[in-house]
Amino acid sequence: MSSEAAQADHEAGGHPDGHLHRLVFLTDGVFAIAITLMAIEIRPPHDWDGVAAHLFATMWPTLLAYALSFAVIGVYWLSHRRTFARLQRADGVLSVLNFAGLGLIALIPAATGLLYENGSPDAFLIYIGLVAAIGAANAVAWAYAAFIGRLTPPGLPRGVKVYVLLSNGLLPAAICWLSIAAIAGRQPLAWLGVAALSAVAVIGPRFLPRR
Repeated sequence: MSSEAAQADHEAGGHPDGHLHRLVFLTDGVFAIAITLMAIEIRPPHDWDGVAAHLFATMWPTLLAYALSFAVIGVYWLSHRRTFARLQRADGVLSVLNFAGLGLIALIPAATGLLYENGSPDAFLIYIGLVAAIGAANAVAWAYAAFIGRLTPPGLPRGVKVYVLLSNGLLPAAICWLSIAAIAGRQPLAWLGVAALSAVAVIGPRFLPRR
């Protein structure tokens, strides 16, 4: 069997190629670095008197912003993992689109700093805008891979492709937006929306075939 035929058989089996593997490894690294940078930026106040209660009283905005961004990154990492698990291979266009999303992920530590250093309405708007842009980038990457680049396994139903676009591309952004609104506006009802959308995101994909 020729190398071309072997490669075709390999791809037909739904196994990701080396390009896809390296893209996923790079993506995992960027997500991990973004989380690390957020933690590195957390420092105790210079005037801390050594009392734990005083420390938490002065640092709670910082810790809250860190927890929020940690959750945002976690949601988007899960979304990326589920999306790329349905791909059979990658190409140059997908790499560029993925890099665009990673560039936005890498900005989260800086946007988090704006939240706890400033905390103004404009800082929240910038943060929400970044979260929205990441969701859009993920949606565009999947839309290309599923409908244009044909990077998914043959026979993957169109309905599954559309569902993945909504659940793994746009739904994480909606969850993050509602979470930010619930925290910033102290709106308990917003948490019901977060819980409902999170349940759809977690449980829904279990009922979909991979191919």
